[in-house]
Amino acid sequence: MLSRSKPALLTYTVNGQLHLNVSPSLNTTTQFSYNKLTADAQSPPPINLNDLHDNPLTIATNPSPCFSTTDYFETIDRLYELDGSRAGGMGEFDTPLVFGGAGNPLSSLDLIESIVASVKLSSRHGVSFSVTTDGLVHSTKLVETMAQLLESGIKEIEIGLVSSNPNKYKKIVGSTIDGLKFQDVVAFTSACVENKMEVTCGVWDSEGAKLALALGAIRCKRFGFDKEGSVILLDGGEGGGRGSTC
Repeated sequence: MLSRSKPALLTYTVNGQLHLNVSPSLNTTTQFSYNKLTADAQSPPPINLNDLHDNPLTIATNPSPCFSTTDYFETIDRLYELDGSRAGGMGEFDTPLVFGGAGNPLSSLDLIESIVASVKLSSRHGVSFSVTTDGLVHSTKLVETMAQLLESGIKEIEIGLVSSNPNKYKKIVGSTIDGLKFQDVVAFTSACVENKMEVTCGVWDSEGAKLALALGAIRCKRFGFDKEGSVILLDGGEGGGRGSTC
């Protein structure tokens, strides 16, 4: 039985859309987290649909807790039971549940595959999934990463492309693990497009938006900074933000 204390780490909400936190900790306090930045920029709405929805993204203290496939499956199943509009449904008409987390969810692809497989074998088999990631994938692992994503059946992905300028990218992102760079994000974005995934890119300038669309992204989200230096959402990719569309 799922403990009621677990959902605070297992799930969080961005604009009313449920995210599964499959990477709940960062290697260091300075490590870039596209998921954390964008989750903070897109605060959950002040609506308590059920006790799984209204959670911010929580960064776990070290050591990172280990949650099982069963924990995540029970969380998904409980979401449907608690939300009367979806109770008993298979999920085929709902927005995708998003794999995210303070770290890079692509480092948890085995877990993601297992969660998706468990859901597909259940009465909730109509649920669809997507991934939100910083896109920092080493070139030596690119083929393997893409193979796992495709094998899991995930067709939608959001990538933190940030900018078309490597220097601006580095300024915003700061330190990354294993020396991964802007070029690795571009290569991963291209690979996702080439493999027919629906790609959304998160960017911080208009040139980044142009690069995203040139690479084949179907939409981009535009972020910026307010006067206090906090990240804010300017445009959500469908004209619904505070600035012009990408």
